[in-house]
Amino acid sequence: MVKRLLTLLFALIGLTSAWAANYGLKIGGVQLTSDNYTNITAAGGFSAVKSGTVTFNPTTKTLTLSNAVIEAEGDNVVAIDVTTSGSGYKLQLASGTTNSVSSSTGIALRLYDTDFTIEGTGAVTFTSPKIGIYLVESDAALTIRNCTLTATGGNSGITGSSEVLGSVTIDGATVRATGTARGSIWCFHTLTLSGGVEILSPEGAVWNTTYRCVSMPSNVRTPIKTEVVIGALAPEPETVEPERVLNVTRYDVDGSGNLTVADLTLLVNALVGKVNYPVTMLGLPASSYTLLVGQPKIIVPTVIPSNADYPLLAWTTSNKHVATVKDSLVAGRRVGVVMPQRVGTCIITASAIDGSNRSVSCDVTVKQGVSGITLSSTSLSLSELATHQLTATVLPSNAYNTSVTWSTSNALVATVSSTGLVTPTTREGTCTITCTANDGSGVKATCLVSVYWNDLSGTIDGHEYIDLGLPSRTLWAATNVGASSPEGYGNYYAWGETTTKTTYYDSNYFDYSDGNYIIYNRSGGLTELQTNHDAAYVNWGSNWCMPSNEQEKELRNYTERRRTSLNGVPGFEFTGKGGNTIFLPAAGYRGGVNLLEQNETGYYWTRDLSTQKVNPQDEGTWALSFKFDFSEIITYSWYRRMGFTVRPVRKQ
Repeated sequence: MVKRLLTLLFALIGLTSAWAANYGLKIGGVQLTSDNYTNITAAGGFSAVKSGTVTFNPTTKTLTLSNAVIEAEGDNVVAIDVTTSGSGYKLQLASGTTNSVSSSTGIALRLYDTDFTIEGTGAVTFTSPKIGIYLVESDAALTIRNCTLTATGGNSGITGSSEVLGSVTIDGATVRATGTARGSIWCFHTLTLSGGVEILSPEGAVWNTTYRCVSMPSNVRTPIKTEVVIGALAPEPETVEPERVLNVTRYDVDGSGNLTVADLTLLVNALVGKVNYPVTMLGLPASSYTLLVGQPKIIVPTVIPSNADYPLLAWTTSNKHVATVKDSLVAGRRVGVVMPQRVGTCIITASAIDGSNRSVSCDVTVKQGVSGITLSSTSLSLSELATHQLTATVLPSNAYNTSVTWSTSNALVATVSSTGLVTPTTREGTCTITCTANDGSGVKATCLVSVYWNDLSGTIDGHEYIDLGLPSRTLWAATNVGASSPEGYGNYYAWGETTTKTTYYDSNYFDYSDGNYIIYNRSGGLTELQTNHDAAYVNWGSNWCMPSNEQEKELRNYTERRRTSLNGVPGFEFTGKGGNTIFLPAAGYRGGVNLLEQNETGYYWTRDLSTQKVNPQDEGTWALSFKFDFSEIITYSWYRRMGFTVRPVRKQ
């Protein structure tokens, strides 16, 4: 009995260990468990993880992103889905990294009844054609702390499902949200701003506690549907007199971070008002600048003379709500760093602090830049014969320049037009189509394109054709004209004739008279067979023709060839893409009354007149020929009166 109980106990222990713990978190629709959380990669079953590093600590419930790209695909698949109620879940953004989380048809980030914190000194973008961040049907609490976050949705940027539940706290973070259809930030109970942040754009926007949305005071019921920016205004630098301030940074001329003897000498001179070399002239690289909201600009001033006692400048702005400015040390030089805050204009002034009353100003115009681009598809799988039109949605809609430039990483796989039309080329493989904003913001979006070969082999008019995957997509017939099998020799035709003969001489050649060629010649005549003189067209129908010289060359250059036999008939096999093959038998040729070189050589007409003469009096015609005994395949100029075989191609 005891032995039986022990056996049962050990079985239960083994069964328990086999159960995988559910961590209440899905990535691209795949549940995170104790079995798979150590390998959050595409190879580990998380196909939505395209690049970068994604890790999870089940003890602290922390999901960490480091330059991660998560792209959920499929119907209504959520990119990151917190499915378990509770507290303590955290999304950590690794320092200095830029991360992207998107869903092609669903939601980028969805939170059920849970406390969720996004923090770190990195940046993350949540993008979806529906909702960027969704607090769904619960009293979820989202905290965004000390990071840079962008949430963009075709429907909503950051939203909940009830005006009486859910809260969002933005603590010392920069947040940009856009929801073009319903609202950018709306439909949850509480928005708390802390850590010195405020609603920066649109100017005058507020969180309305009655209608629970970020809106304009003039239209409180309607959520703003353009980009809403929440962040901290940079402090306006103080303008100070040098004799009143003993400031290490201000008098640290050599940028060493310490007050040197030379620095102290300047300090003493400042206190007693002694200036040996005052500033006589100040200059800036430009008299005006056009900047984008949120993108800093470094302005390097020119101070004359170069040995001025006090080369340091005081920077001021005429409107800190449009742009702030501060003194900074960059690469050993003192510069002014302008931080655009919102759309508008202001004047930035740099002033000497040595009492010389020298100053210089520039006009600054701040425009709304592009904050995000959403493509109609983030991945495509195309036949090499197909095309696909990509469309780009540029956010916010009020960006001053919404034009974009399209580019491809590999034009041998697919090209893209200036309007986003993707066209596969002749090579299978993958490439990345990139859509880049033209406003200088550097914002871009990508689409991964996979091109596959589409086998077009088939039958028409009772004749089989083979797709060898040639660059021109020429489809070659499986048999010769007059043959019923690939190894059949078929009929023999003089060039330009469409019926067979028993003898092949100049005297009974249709286009020869008194030593001259009448219709086809290079002295003002035709140089390519017309359909009524094309043996393939006449005998097989209008869907067929004899190959051109270029098509014959392509067959030789873009296939693998080998000497072989088919059902006892010698010839050459041509193998193309996908292993598709055609076989050309060594049918020989007819000259005069004789059948010559059968099972030794093959001669196949093209439809083009040769540029070479067989002899000084005789204009020849291009034909593909091969010597079976020597594995040689060449294009050569031959007498037109000879009877050669014809291997048709599908007429394009």
